[in-house]
Amino acid sequence: MWVLIGDSEDVGMGLVINEAKTKFQSSLRVCRAPRINGVPITRVPTYKYLGVQISHKKCVQTVTHVRDICLPRLAPLRVLANSGRGVGIPILRMFYISVIRSLIDYAAIVLVQFSMTQLRPLELIQNEAMRIILGCPRTAKIEVLRAELDMPSIVFRIQEIACRATSRLLCSGAPSFKQNLTYLHHNPRYPVTPFVKKIVSLLRSVGIMEECLGVITSPRQPTWRPHRVSVDIEKLTQRKSEWIPQVLRNHFLLKLSQYSHRQVIHIYCDGSVDGSKSGCGVLIRDYTTPDQYTDTEVTRRLPHHLSSTRAELYAILQALHTVIALNKDVYIFVDSQAALYELLSTSPCDCDLVNKCFVAIDGLEQSGARVQFVWIPSHVGIKFNERADFLARQALQDDTVDPGAEYTLGYIRNKIKTYVSNTITDQLEHCCIIGSTSSRHYVDIIHNSHHTYGRHSALYDVTAMRLRLGYKYYWEVSGSPAVSCTLCHQPRGHSLKH
Repeated sequence: MWVLIGDSEDVGMGLVINEAKTKFQSSLRVCRAPRINGVPITRVPTYKYLGVQISHKKCVQTVTHVRDICLPRLAPLRVLANSGRGVGIPILRMFYISVIRSLIDYAAIVLVQFSMTQLRPLELIQNEAMRIILGCPRTAKIEVLRAELDMPSIVFRIQEIACRATSRLLCSGAPSFKQNLTYLHHNPRYPVTPFVKKIVSLLRSVGIMEECLGVITSPRQPTWRPHRVSVDIEKLTQRKSEWIPQVLRNHFLLKLSQYSHRQVIHIYCDGSVDGSKSGCGVLIRDYTTPDQYTDTEVTRRLPHHLSSTRAELYAILQALHTVIALNKDVYIFVDSQAALYELLSTSPCDCDLVNKCFVAIDGLEQSGARVQFVWIPSHVGIKFNERADFLARQALQDDTVDPGAEYTLGYIRNKIKTYVSNTITDQLEHCCIIGSTSSRHYVDIIHNSHHTYGRHSALYDVTAMRLRLGYKYYWEVSGSPAVSCTLCHQPRGHSLKH
């Protein structure tokens, strides 16, 4: 088996290969070099493609290459920190994430195959960066620094990105890859590449194997053929929380009265999420004349672990399916701007539900009906919207039908994020168990006080950080005269009991 790697250009409907930049790799010991347009292609053991070293086998050169790129970028970080007298901790953290760690994130899919020992050089770079950001000595406990900056170790960061990329690939549609994962999950001896085995082992360790295999397939819409829907989202002159509810209600009631009430359908949709439970409610008013109408109420218990936006989209889809045979103009009033922007987006997160909504809208429009979505504010006293909200909350009480769990890309991402966040806490707790004094001090501090960096001067943040992390000054251990604390101005106020 051999693989061509190189550069190419699109010409018309074809693909033109640049023979000078193209190389090939092979897993066979003896392999005849391929020829393209009569030009022999050179065989290479490793190849730098878009800044990442690619090879059939694990090559430590990949880790070394990333390390060599990251190391020089610690110098400007030191200049910005200026030994605690430079920019603040939030800016230093942002600089590290965007300028240094982003290089590791970019190569994460290739780096995931390496062990913790082999990734140690990259871990050391992050450790040094955290010491620079916080101005800590080399004796500082790394687990405490990770907790203070909310940064997982490089190993877990690489695992997070690899899991997110795998779930996204499965969600967008990759039947052969999903088939290999499924076979290997049920039959450990199934012949696949070592990389796929590593991915399966990783998904199991993170605890998302079943979720990835059952994730909803949601191929993206072609951006060159977006579906156009009519959505009216009125921009408020100020934030909703700054409005008096009665004023906002009267404003939108006046707006709703201007829509036709003859031979049309008005729909109010709402979704509700309480913990892992979710449901949706729909109020449909079918007008014959302004004084003659028929009301229909729909409640539906939805699968577990849905986002509020997905619950709102379910409510819209339920409403469209209910009125699709009536062949009347439809006005759908929704209090979720996120759901309406999903309908307008060319690459929505919940593309499967959005596509189903488009199919129903196409059915109505082909029959001559018109569909328009209108945003209305929630919880301001609009009668019909409050009724839809009540129906959605009532659906949560329906325990007779339990549809089970629906594994969406958003749900898997949240689970991965929770797993990585827990690794920071678990490592800190382990240090406390084995008797680390600084770790115990830090845990006591964060349980009894809270500090947000960036709200005061950089010097203030550095002083507060040293108190939180428990670093003693030289004068405290050398018997020097007492120095007043820069926070409370008390002598010897920098002690750990401050």
